[in-house]
Amino acid sequence: MSKVFKMIILGAPGSGKGTISSRIVRDFGLKHLSSGDLLRSQIISKTDLGLKAQTYMKDGKLVPDDVMVKLISSELAKINIPTWLLDGFPRTQPQAEALTQHERLDLVLSLEVPHEIIIDRLKCRWTHLPSGRIYNTDFNPPKVP
Repeated sequence: MSKVFKMIILGAPGSGKGTISSRIVRDFGLKHLSSGDLLRSQIISKTDLGLKAQTYMKDGKLVPDDVMVKLISSELAKINIPTWLLDGFPRTQPQAEALTQHERLDLVLSLEVPHEIIIDRLKCRWTHLPSGRIYNTDFNPPKVP
């Protein structure tokens, strides 16, 4: 792997982005930035971006492109390692265009999973909100129910 390697992983919720990302990060030493984890962290920390995002998320809406771009851009500026993996960003064409204006990507991995499998996975998914940890009652249950 080169000293600078930038990639994104795309896929629907429940497609396995987090699982595959953890293996890529472990094996290749990339910094992992999950848009979902970042949003939860910003909301818990009550940052301006987090509070703005929360207003949309409470209504079941997608966080607007400009908010997501600011969030990811600020996180990329903070990290001190030039090799990273973005998980769950970009989700829209404007987000992708904003990212590629500032960053050169080496790889895009798109996970294509049948909807039936995703639905089966998500039916059993639970998130521990304070930590952001994700559990599955079928194969990765929490130690404390």
